[in-house]
Amino acid sequence: MSNSTIHNFWKSFLETAEVSRSSVPKSVLRTSQFKAFFNGQADGAIILEKNGRGSTYKINERKRNIIQQYFDITFPNSLDSVNNKFQSTLMFRNSKASKQKDKSIFFIKGYKPIKLNGIEFDLKHHTEMFGIVAILSPQIEFKKICFVENKDVFLEIESLLGFSYLYIHKYGRIGKNDIKLFKTEEILVFSDYDYIGLNEYLTIKREFANTNFYIPENYDELYDKYSRPIPERQIPSELVSL
Repeated sequence: MSNSTIHNFWKSFLETAEVSRSSVPKSVLRTSQFKAFFNGQADGAIILEKNGRGSTYKINERKRNIIQQYFDITFPNSLDSVNNKFQSTLMFRNSKASKQKDKSIFFIKGYKPIKLNGIEFDLKHHTEMFGIVAILSPQIEFKKICFVENKDVFLEIESLLGFSYLYIHKYGRIGKNDIKLFKTEEILVFSDYDYIGLNEYLTIKREFANTNFYIPENYDELYDKYSRPIPERQIPSELVSL
C-alpha cells in the first residue's frame, strides 16, 4: 500500500464525511488507524450506517477532530497532487508509513569498553569527554543494553540505573532492522508509558526475547502522582492492539 493511497483516502473522507463501504481499499481497512477509528461502537470516530442493500462509513462529527489530528500529523504538508519526488518527500516526510532512510543515527553512552564495528572502543573515555557519541548504523556488541526513548531521560539515565548498561537513544523510532545491529545478552527498554512506548518495547521484544520493560518499584505511587490520559491523537499500532 502506497502513501498516496492512504493520503488520498483520508483527505477525501474528511472532505465528504462519508464513503461507501465497498469503495474503501482493503489495504486501508487493515490499517491500525482505521481499526482504531472504527471500533464497531456507536461512539467511534467512524460509524457504519446501512444504506439500502449496502453500507456507508461516516465520520462521527463529534469526533472529527481525532481523524483530522491524525491526518495533519501524518501528512503535515498535504498537497492536492504530487508531481515529483521532492513533493512526495515533502508530503510524507513525517508519515509512519514512509521509511526512506537506509541508515539510522544512534546516540550512545556508557562507562565500559564496547565492541564497535568489530573493534574495541573505549566508550567510557568518550562519554566522560563529550557526554554522548553519535554513530551512523553501527554494529555493536555489549552484554547489557538499555534503549531509552526520551532524549531528556537519556541524558541523565545513569543517575537512575547506574553504570553497567550501554545506553542508546535512537534519532527516530526503533524498527526490527535496528535490533539486528546489536549483539547482547539482555535488553532493557526505558520508554514512556503510552502506545508509542509500548509499541517500541514490543517491536524489540519480537526480535530479541530477553527484553524487559522498565517498571520502577514504586510504580503505583508514581502513577497516582504523575499519570495523565494518553493524548487522543495517539493510536495503538496493530502490534499493541494484539
